[in-house]
Amino acid sequence: MGITNLLQAADVYLDVDLASKKDVLRFLSDRVSEKCGSRADLCRNALAAREKLGSTAIGAGIAFPHAQLEGLDRAMAIFVRPATPVPYAAGDDGPVDLIMMLLTPAGDTKAHLEGLASFARALRAPETVQALRDAQSPADIIAAFSN
Repeated sequence: MGITNLLQAADVYLDVDLASKKDVLRFLSDRVSEKCGSRADLCRNALAAREKLGSTAIGAGIAFPHAQLEGLDRAMAIFVRPATPVPYAAGDDGPVDLIMMLLTPAGDTKAHLEGLASFARALRAPETVQALRDAQSPADIIAAFSN
């Protein structure tokens, strides 16, 4: 599953005012609700349950919240770059400034693992991470993930 199949320009949010991990999860859940008609609280609960297993902040300023969600009919992703770095309980104790959320339908473990792997490969490349930080538009974000 390629990143460009999951992430469209309309799924990219730049310079969003967020102050905490709770704000991040609320923002993401509200966007999912708007896009899919699902209840925001169900998404927020699914993301929070995954966070209880361990922070999805992977270090170096990157968080990767993800979950499987009941009622979702397709895998989807949302990219958020906060206006200022957000405390997120990262293993390196640093705040996050790049947030990539992945949701897949409940029970579709294959799609979930494929999506996680696609984003993990892209975020391993320092040039991709820098391009995400330097991006001026949603199109720039999509281009960074496409390279």
